[in-house]
Amino acid sequence: MRELCGIAGSQSEAARLITKHTHRPCSTDAVKSWTCDATSARARVCQDWAVEALEGELRKLRLLP
Repeated sequence: MRELCGIAGSQSEAARLITKHTHRPCSTDAVKSWTCDATSARARVCQDWAVEALEGELRKLRLLP
């Protein structure tokens, strides 16, 4: 997810793209919790659906093959 956020340009843009793809809210804080250091208290496991949604939107934008 961290690499995909870099391709998207920012964590907030990644959240916006995930929201666009899923038609469900995704906050910047959620993306931050998925990309922070695993030892951090705020760290959360990123769900597969979020990765798939972000990859899907990045492909639509032709930022991923």
